Amino acid sequence: MSSTEDPDYPQQLLNYRDGFFVSKVMFTACELGVFDLLHELGEPLTTANIASRLCTSVDGTDRLLTACVGLKLLKVELKNDEAYYSNTDLSTTYLVKSSPKTMYPMMIFCTNTAYICWQFLPQAIREGKNQHERAFGVSSEDLFDALYRSEEMLVTFMGFMDCISNICGKYALQAFDLSMFHTVCDLGEKLFCVIGCSGSIAKQFVSSYPGSTVTVMDLPKVIQTAKRYFITDKDQHIALLEGDFFTDPIPEADLFILSSIIHDWTEEKCHLLLKKAYQSCRPGGAVLLIEELLNEDKSGPVGAQLFSLNMLVLAEGRERTPSEYTKLLTDCGFRDIQVKVTGKRFDAILGRKLQ
Repeated sequence: MSSTEDPDYPQQLLNYRDGFFVSKVMFTACELGVFDLLHELGEPLTTANIASRLCTSVDGTDRLLTACVGLKLLKVELKNDEAYYSNTDLSTTYLVKSSPKTMYPMMIFCTNTAYICWQFLPQAIREGKNQHERAFGVSSEDLFDALYRSEEMLVTFMGFMDCISNICGKYALQAFDLSMFHTVCDLGEKLFCVIGCSGSIAKQFVSSYPGSTVTVMDLPKVIQTAKRYFITDKDQHIALLEGDFFTDPIPEADLFILSSIIHDWTEEKCHLLLKKAYQSCRPGGAVLLIEELLNEDKSGPVGAQLFSLNMLVLAEGRERTPSEYTKLLTDCGFRDIQVKVTGKRFDAILGRKLQ
C-alpha cells in the first residue's frame, strides 16, 4: 500500500507543511536573482557558476537549485555527470524581473513584508488586530508607514499590485458590460488596492472602452511614484489625482471602481467611503467592487479564506460574502446589486445609483 493510500499517513497535512517551504524557496530564488541570472546569460549554468556569480555557497545553492527543479521552476540537464540549470517557461514568464508578466515584485513584497507579519498570526488571532507594531515597530494606526517605509518598498508594493492586476484584473472588468460608463473614477488608494497604485486596470479599462476616461485618485506619495515609474505620456485618457478618499472630496463620475479596497477597512470606514462614492456618483451610474468572495456557507474558497487572515495581520478589514457586500452597498444607497463569480482570483460586484 502506498503512502497516499494509507489512512494513517497524513499526506494532506504534510503537503500543508511543505507549502511554507515551497513559498520560501521561490521567494529566495527571486531575491537572490537566480532566474534573472539565467535569463540574462541565456545559457544553462552549473551550480558552481551560479554560486560564483551570486556570491552564495556552492552547497546551499545546489540545494536551492534542485528544489527549484522539483517545483518545475528550473530545468536540469546532466552533461558529463555535471548538472546544468536553466529557466522553465513558467519562471521566464513570471519570475524574471524584466518580463512583461513578471510577478517578481509580489514575491519580494511577500518575503519582506507579509511573511514578517504572518509570523505573529497567533497574536493577531488573540488580539484581533494587525501586527505592524511587532513586525516593524510601527504603530498599528500607521499602516502606510509600514507598507511605504521607503521609496524602494513603495515601488515594490506598487509593482506587486501592478502584476496582480495585469494577470487577474481583466476577468473582473469583463464580468459586466461597462460600455455605458464614460467617466470613471478609480478610488485606488490605501493599502492593498489592485486598481489604483500603478494604474494597471485603469489602462485595461480605457483599452477595453476607448471612449472612456479614468481618474485615479490616490495618496500623494503613491501618485508621485506612479508618475515616475508606471504612468507615461501615452496614457492620455488616464488622469492622476492626489487625495485621501476618506477626507478629501471625490470627483463626480459615472462609474466608481474600488478594487481590493473595501476588504481593507472596518464596517464603519466602508460605509463612509461608499456613501461618499454614492453622493459623487451621477444618476444612472454605478460602483464596481473587485474583491475575493467568500462562499455563503463558509466552505471556501481557500484563497479568500487565507487572504482574510492576511487582512487581519496586515490591515483592518476582512474578506466578505456576496450577501455582506450586497448589504454594504444597499445600506449606502446603491440598488440592483449584481454579483459575478469569475472563477479566477477576483470576483465582481456591481451596484447602481438609480435615476
